[in-house]
Amino acid sequence: MTWARFDDNFLDSPDALRAGEDATNLHLRATIWCSKHLTDGAIPREALRAITQKRRPERLAARLVDVGVWKETPEGWVIPRFTDTNPARVEVE
Repeated sequence: MTWARFDDNFLDSPDALRAGEDATNLHLRATIWCSKHLTDGAIPREALRAITQKRRPERLAARLVDVGVWKETPEGWVIPRFTDTNPARVEVE
């Protein structure tokens, strides 16, 4: 079993406040998904709709990119600071 860890200052951080509640919720859910699937913070495009049922999740992802919480990649997105608070795949395995 894996665990997702969050900095308890994240919800009222400038990044989360600029992203808004729905995008911040997506980030939290994506972090949990990445932890479960040992992706080291990578979020494939095809996984986005499994992570959230919100309409237009790509807009929420774009918002997270705009505020610097996520980075877009050719395959989807990545949470650049994922391993700051969560173990990398190699550590878990």
